[in-house]
Parts: sequence; C-alpha cells; structure tokens
Amino acid sequence: MLSNTATIRQSEIPGKPQSAVVRNYSLAAVAEMEVDFRSALLSDPGPPCAVGVSIELAPVGCYIQTLALATQDKVFCLLLQQSPSSAQSETLQKLFSNIEYLTGFELPYTIVLLAYILGFDVSGYDLSSLSMHAKRGALTTPGNFINSKNISALERPINERWDGGFERSYANFTGTREPSYALRAWFTAIAANMAFDDVRLGQRMSTQFVEKPMLQLYSDLTSRVIRLDCLKPRIQENDFCEIEKKSDGTMIVHNSRYKTRIRASRQTHLEVQLKNGDIIDARINGAEGRRSSAMPNQRLRGDVSHIRVIGREERTNAEQAQYRFLMFSLTMTRPTPLFVDLVWFPGNPQFLEGDEEIELSSGYESRVLEKLNDSQREVVSAMLSTAPQDSLVITHGPPGTGKTTTIAAAAEIWSSNGLPCWIIAQSNVGVKNIAESLLKREIDFKLIVSQEFLVEW
Repeated sequence: MLSNTATIRQSEIPGKPQSAVVRNYSLAAVAEMEVDFRSALLSDPGPPCAVGVSIELAPVGCYIQTLALATQDKVFCLLLQQSPSSAQSETLQKLFSNIEYLTGFELPYTIVLLAYILGFDVSGYDLSSLSMHAKRGALTTPGNFINSKNISALERPINERWDGGFERSYANFTGTREPSYALRAWFTAIAANMAFDDVRLGQRMSTQFVEKPMLQLYSDLTSRVIRLDCLKPRIQENDFCEIEKKSDGTMIVHNSRYKTRIRASRQTHLEVQLKNGDIIDARINGAEGRRSSAMPNQRLRGDVSHIRVIGREERTNAEQAQYRFLMFSLTMTRPTPLFVDLVWFPGNPQFLEGDEEIELSSGYESRVLEKLNDSQREVVSAMLSTAPQDSLVITHGPPGTGKTTTIAAAAEIWSSNGLPCWIIAQSNVGVKNIAESLLKREIDFKLIVSQEFLVEW
C-alpha cells in the first residue's frame, strides 16, 4: 500500500543531512503511514525533535492535495485525493498526537486548513514569527531564519530552492519551477531543530481557540492567500527610463512605473542584461522615490537593455497585518472581531444597538447628494447612517462607476459638519486617488503614505 519512495538532496545548508528519504502514501495507506512515522520518531534516542510540516493545496476549494511531515532525514507525504473518512481522520489524529513540536513557516495558514479538512484541532510553532532576527517585526523567510543560525547557509539559495528554483539558459533566468512540498517540510525540520531551544520556549498556536464557523471562514481566507501568493511573479521585467553609473560601481535605476519599481528587498536581486548580451547579477541596496540603487557584481561595461527582478518580494504591510491577525486568533481565546461579525455573522448580538444619532446639516447634505446619481446617493446615505444595519457598507462596481466619488462625497459632508474621519486604503496608490478627489472638493486632509511613495510619486 506504500506508493513509492524517492530521495531528495540539498547542499544549501552545510553541516546538515545532505539527503532525505521521501515516502509517499495514498490515503488508503494512512494507517501504514502512522506506524512508519511513529517508528521514525521512536528510533531517535535523543530528546523530542521538531517535525516540519508543509501542505500543497488542491487546484480548487479549501482542500489539501499533499501533506508532508518531516524529520531531519525522512519525509512522509500523504496524497489526499479526497476528504478523509472518519476512520482515516482518527488515524491522522493519532499520528499528530505523536508530534510534540510541530513546526512550519507561515504555520497559521497550514494548521487552519489541516484542522478544517481533517476535523480535529492542530497546534504547533510558527518559525516565520519566531525569530527576533526579523527586521521591524517582518515575517522571517526560511533563508533568513536558517542564515541567522548558520552564516554559512546563504539566504538567497535557500529561498530560491524553497520556491522551486529557476529555469536557466546559460546565465539567463528563463522560467520558474514548481516548489517541492517534501523539500519544504524537510528544510523546516532542519531549521526548527537548529533553533530547538527557541521553538521549545516559543508561543504555541492552536486552532482550539477558533470556533467552527470562524474556522471555515479562515480556511477560505487562507486558501485564497496561498493561491494568490503562488501567482505572484518570481521573474519581473522592470520599466526604467534612465541608468546612472556611479564611480564606486553603484547603478541608479530611474523607475518609470510605480507598479514595477525595484523595491528594497532581501529576497530579490537583479539580472542586468547589457545590449551586447552580457548578463550581470546585482544586489539591491535600497529605493527612494523613483530611484533604486543596486550594486552589480562587476562593472557595467556597456548600455543596459533589460533589468529583471528575480525572486519573491516580501509580503506587503497589509499582507503582514492580515497574517498577524490570523496568528493572534490562534494564540488566545478572544471574541469574534466586530468587522468579521458585520460581514459574515450579522445575527450576532454585539452590534444590534446603533450609535448615537448625529445631526447633520441637511441643506449642505442635499447640495452634495444632488450631484450624484441614484446608486451613488444610496451608498452615501448608508455611509452617513448610524443605523445598526449600516455599520458596514460594502460598495462594488467596475472602474469609473464612482466608488471614489462616493467616499469623497461622504467625507465632504462629515467635514462640513466638523466631523473628522479616517479614510484607509490597502495601497499607497489607493490613498493617492482618494486624496486627489478630496483636493478637488477643497476638503482639508492629512495624507499618510509610505516614505518611499511620498517622494516623487
């Protein structure tokens, strides 16, 4: 009933096992997997070891296609073509009960989906948020985490291998490969055991703190996040209008577009192609406004024809905030957040009483509303309402239908009545668009964007 075995190898982490045996099991063979996995744990005479976990999503829905669990020299992969039966779930629960220290990178996403699919609570330790090496609280990548424990393990090769690596033609990057989830679980086990004292003293996350309706909601959120992350490009062409070459060898790239600008990142580097065909690697130093600086590994002897950003950029601040919200939900018992109730569970009683009614100048409100079409007026009226059912207003429509206009109209009415408001967008560009609309209406405002965006953009 054991499907097959294979061997994976690595040279990115010196001093650690260079190969691991991968055993693949079908769902029908889950009992055999449980016995083999337990035997692998018991065969280690030392103290309990950390186990690495990784999952691969099915093409659609909140379903897991592959579950990989690893020690430092063995990987056990369960291929899930369907949801497990109750008996198979009991076997898997028994398997997980043998794991004292389950670890993973971006573990909240993993345990939420496991608990939802397998039908029992899952707990473990998140390596992405464990390391204090992370800059300004940013999530730690596998390469950054391992490099902080062993400086001989280079960050970039580990991250590239984690994401699957690249197709190359001579020195040129031509495409990307799919990641190996067995290798991800194996690298996780190696990393966790390198920092076992930190893991042992770290904060344990568990789905036991999440109620069943919320678990389903978080599973849907998680599957979307993972799929969108997989769609992010790992090779991206940069649009530049000018290249400056400094005497110290630094190159200054003048970016043409904000969307494809070169951002300061530890996870990415540049492939600079000269017009004579030479390919030169460059390290990104930083960015300010439209200009990004990089240090090529050799002097640029010729004009630049193409610049490509290679690798996966760090998560944005908004993505990290979303991650930390989920992480916090898995570390303590807490009431359902109000905005979650408003969107998905409107029957909950915590917001059935409306806010205190606010008197607005009806004459000014009418003058603002008469400039809008019927659907825009309906949206603005709901935004101004203090009725419980209007605590959250969701507006959708294609570009050009006036979503920004409705926000600006409501802000104008609030401003005319001496009522301050915060207008928050997920991106700097979104904030800029709202600010331009407020400016046209001569509404006083303060604009808060990232320093990088503020300069020149």
